[in-house]
This record gives sequence, structure tokens and C-alpha cells, in this order.
Amino acid sequence: MEAASFELVRAGRSVTDVLAGEIRIAVPEGLGTSWLAPRLVEFQQAFPNILVDMNCITRPADLSRHEADIAIHLAQPAAPGIERIRLGRINLMLFASQQYLDTYGVPKTTDELVEHRLVMPAADQSAAREAKAYLAAALPASCR
Repeated sequence: MEAASFELVRAGRSVTDVLAGEIRIAVPEGLGTSWLAPRLVEFQQAFPNILVDMNCITRPADLSRHEADIAIHLAQPAAPGIERIRLGRINLMLFASQQYLDTYGVPKTTDELVEHRLVMPAADQSAAREAKAYLAAALPASCR
């Protein structure tokens, strides 16, 4: 992802003065604050006439409703007619207290895992179900 962002900056140096306007970016909060925000400093230096409106969100942005110009999702969006580009991979780690494991057991399969009590940043229950489904699909086969 970092290489792609630097390539964008290098390619745009010749047209820096021509490009102007506002870009609305929707990004999950963790990625927005820890990954995207630091990279926007260099972008803004390279493109001073572009105003970036970064919106850290807890649910996927709906581009068909013009909620953002660019959206970074953790799962592939299903909306038709949206150009999608894979930016990279993200590693997920699961943690549990010993007391929780003693009470509920250690999940041995994906099906068991998604039935456990998972704490995830989600705006509503449908987003939590979607995140659980994504987590189940994202786990390596060795964990299923």
C-alpha cells in the first residue's frame, strides 16, 4: 500500500499545479488514524490545491449514495459499477483472557469461532454480523 501511495505522488508531481478540488475519503477508524493519516502529509505537500476530507467510519461507506469519493473497505464491496483496487492485506489477531477460555472453551473451527463472543468496532448488529462473516472467510484453511 505504501509503494502504491508513493507511486501516486511521483506520478503526480508534473501535474501538481493543475489538480485542485476536494476528495472525500471514507476509511475504517483504525486504518485512518494509524495508516492513512500519516501518508496524507506527503500527499498534501505534493498536491497543495487538493483538500482531503478524511472521514473515519465504523461501517462501509456507500459510494452509490455519494457518501465518499474514495472508500477503503476491509472486505470487497458488493456494489455494482464501483472500481475496486486491492491496496494490500491486513493481519488480524484474536485475543482472549484465560478466564474466558476456561468458561467458553477454545474454538477449534471457524464455525465455532464465529459463535464466540467477539468484540469488534461496529456501528450496528448487521455490521457486526458482516464483520464476523468476513472474519470467517478471511481465516486460513488451517484454522477452519
